[in-house]
Amino acid sequence: MPRERPCLLPLAAPLYLAAMLGACDSAEVAPPPAGPVADGVAAPDAKTSSPSMGMPPPVAAQKMEHFAKEGPMQTTVLGEGDGPFRFTATWHLKQIPTWQRILADVKGKPKLRYLEVGVYEGRSLLWVAENVLTDASTELVAVDIFAGDYEANFDHNIAASDAHDRITKHKGPSADVLRDKSLGMFDIIYIDGSHTADDVLADAVLSWRLLSPGGLLIFDDYGWTGRKGIPLPPELLPRMAVDLFLAAYRYEVEAVDVGYQVVVRRVENPCQPKDYCTPVGQYKYYWREYELRRADESVVELTDADRGLIEALAQSRPIGGFEHQVPPNIRASAEFKALTKRLELTL
Repeated sequence: MPRERPCLLPLAAPLYLAAMLGACDSAEVAPPPAGPVADGVAAPDAKTSSPSMGMPPPVAAQKMEHFAKEGPMQTTVLGEGDGPFRFTATWHLKQIPTWQRILADVKGKPKLRYLEVGVYEGRSLLWVAENVLTDASTELVAVDIFAGDYEANFDHNIAASDAHDRITKHKGPSADVLRDKSLGMFDIIYIDGSHTADDVLADAVLSWRLLSPGGLLIFDDYGWTGRKGIPLPPELLPRMAVDLFLAAYRYEVEAVDVGYQVVVRRVENPCQPKDYCTPVGQYKYYWREYELRRADESVVELTDADRGLIEALAQSRPIGGFEHQVPPNIRASAEFKALTKRLELTL
């Protein structure tokens, strides 16, 4: 009988990735999410929520119709009574409490720039213009392929807004538009375009180059599983792309909010250059030289056993996770406790 291959993925890597790469013969693909469904988002339960990302399971959205049943409604951005705008979708209304909280510190500030990838009829863009980027010096940039009749509603809504002169529309594939260096830098970027994993990952990587230090990157639909409760394969959903992006840029992102959407802040990676270097708490570990260095580049003396513990720690963050997940047997060892105490290691 052939011997089972050991799992080669980082601790607690998503099972769908293990199965895809064939890294573990014994890997099992998690079943489709169970439980009640609201707008295609499965409510998590103990068996089907994903503990592997180092994140809370997706938050089930409140019940709200995605589309108006009788064409566009003439209403306000918030959908409260009559207004000048034409909307058929209510998606953004569910996220307003979260956005009010995460964007409170920048509300009303001058000279901010906002980029939205995938604007549909412009509801979230206009909400930002009316409630966050309210200063006359701020700018909002909209990117969408506009492959449908929703473009007419978008154009109508922008023209009807008092912020129309601060909004710039770019029509075309985001993969092309986001490569245009004349776009400049942005303080807030919202990714809500194509939901296939390859496109979400491409949008994230291209947008990251345009995000100012300290800026916010918002991913929509991290918890989305498929329309009308029909689970879709992972390559057709944003979640895998977001997890892989967070793994690749893990030392340049800081978690701001994780739920149905994921919000991260851009921070400086202490490893410069980044190759062969991993931040470990307030230190940096250089894999080529087998050295642990302080911020001032002075070298910390390590035994071979210490070095093994540092390397285990450096590899303990799961794909998509923000926190180290040190195996319990290592964390409980006297050697690990002594090393973290001697180094005053902050994780």
